[in-house]
Amino acid sequence: MIKKIIPIGLLVVGTLGCSEENEKPQTEAEEFEGIGVLISDAESQDLHWYNHHHQSQETFTSKHAKSRIYRTGTGRYAAIIHRDENLVEYFDSGLELHGNHVDELRESGVGPMIGEGAKPTHFKSSHDLLLAFNDEDGTLLMADEADISENGAKMTVLDVGLIPHHGAMAIFDNGNIAVTKKTGDIEGSLPEQVQIIDQTGALTHEAKITTNGIHGNASDGNHAVFGSASGILVVNQDGTQKLIDHPDSFGDSWFGSILSTQFEGVFVGYTSDHGVYLINVDSETISPLFTYSGLFRCAMDVNGSHVLILLETGMLHVFDVFDQTETASGTVISAFEKPSGGHGAIYPSIAASSRYVYITDPDNGQLVIANLQNLQNIEKVSVSSKPYSLGLVGHESEVGLH
Repeated sequence: MIKKIIPIGLLVVGTLGCSEENEKPQTEAEEFEGIGVLISDAESQDLHWYNHHHQSQETFTSKHAKSRIYRTGTGRYAAIIHRDENLVEYFDSGLELHGNHVDELRESGVGPMIGEGAKPTHFKSSHDLLLAFNDEDGTLLMADEADISENGAKMTVLDVGLIPHHGAMAIFDNGNIAVTKKTGDIEGSLPEQVQIIDQTGALTHEAKITTNGIHGNASDGNHAVFGSASGILVVNQDGTQKLIDHPDSFGDSWFGSILSTQFEGVFVGYTSDHGVYLINVDSETISPLFTYSGLFRCAMDVNGSHVLILLETGMLHVFDVFDQTETASGTVISAFEKPSGGHGAIYPSIAASSRYVYITDPDNGQLVIANLQNLQNIEKVSVSSKPYSLGLVGHESEVGLH
């Protein structure tokens, strides 16, 4: 993703509410032909590959049910994380972006490469690099996207001497990796520090700041930003680190989830207690975008220009990151209770292209689809008995498939 630079002055929060543009009639564009969603199921090994442009659906088989789906760095593939079965698989859409068009290079399907690790949980991918953190033994799984289609290929297990913890990592543009480290300064599974390694596992920059717990992170290639109980931990590609304080009103709350945007140095942090905030790591400012208690989940659209905010009421709010205006809002699914059960919990999963949002409805076995310009225009597609996770795969291009 090419990062744009947003002026610092544009991070002053605007008035919440629908913009005037949202009240004008707008022509709804079709979904791009070269993009789709991959959906796993909580009760079967089925993977459902849905293309909204063609309104077509194919079914594939993974090795286990209840897998988490993640889009990879290039967008062509999806990682299929079987945490409890210690396994990672990959789905190949067969769609590759070439300049201004998308080529169909091969038929869609689950690729032969696998990763075997002890409780692989957090997944990250940038450029062609694939990474998963193994919570149970503190190792990482690593591979290149080019190996996904190689028969017999396995992800490399990278042991950098970490003790087991609920870990995470971020990838810099120079190929180095910021990875969490558990020191034992606090109880529980959360790490306290972040160090930088290269792809051989060699330490390039030691940890410089110890926190009271880390969870959630994102990167723009130059900065890696981690949610921390001590503040927002910013780890730069050159090894420098700093903490940005949370707003005074947060008390003991902190950002346990961080998302990257298309703007360099600008991230989205959210917490169910307080809402959604923009984080500018250069100006060290945190600006409220949507304050609300009862927030369920946030997601960025595929281009990182809009943030989608799903509430437990079933209401979805869409905000433009550049000017902080609400561009759409509407009830997209029925109200639901925030689930319990940790990593195995079943709840609505959300992903979005620049034109459409896709949300799983586990209670009704459906994929809910809405146009981002008009959230009142909702379509529902039956996909499986209990859809579990979904990821957006493929590419946006005005030119048809070749």
